Amino acid sequence: MDRYPLKLSFHVRTYAFGERLIPTRLGEQGVPDGVVAETWEISDYKETAGTILNGDYQGRTLHDLVLANPYQPSGRVGETRTSHS
Repeated sequence: MDRYPLKLSFHVRTYAFGERLIPTRLGEQGVPDGVVAETWEISDYKETAGTILNGDYQGRTLHDLVLANPYQPSGRVGETRTSHS
């Protein structure tokens, strides 16, 4: 697996609270108009899985990348990981 910094799309949660604090105070770009309660910058949860925006894996979801390379998307080359079930 080729390793490079992944740029991911992010998911925005729009609840009845939050107003515009994330885009105004944190300078987050590309956020829709209206209430922004949360942004999930790195997510592999159901429909909120981030899509890779750059490099060889562009267009794939983080979920797909992890499934295809369960021990490689993070950590060091050659590092062995065990399940935390």
